[in-house]
Amino acid sequence: MGSLFIDETTWDICADENRNLAIVQGPKALIQRVACELKHFEGEGWYDSRQGLPYFISVLGVETTSPLVVSLIENHVTRINTIGSVIALLQITKDRRLTGDIRVTTQSGDALNVQI
Repeated sequence: MGSLFIDETTWDICADENRNLAIVQGPKALIQRVACELKHFEGEGWYDSRQGLPYFISVLGVETTSPLVVSLIENHVTRINTIGSVIALLQITKDRRLTGDIRVTTQSGDALNVQI
């Protein structure tokens, strides 16, 4: 099953060469889904309010540690039905920017890398 393709530079949907909504499938679709999950705030998705991370509750406005954010991300991404395991290699910079990689292994054994 595919999903709408999201342009990585604008983070918006786009059209394909036939002017139809662009669709992405396979590993790229899963990488995109993981990235979308991390960009959503919990409750923000109007079609599924369970998506997104609890940024307002656990991250923003409180003293945040890297292990807390890593744990939230790993636990949340693991809930995606085709994900087998997740290892988040992240760092919070002094200006509170989150950078790093999320290494995902699918249930079928494919290894994927999501950079944030």
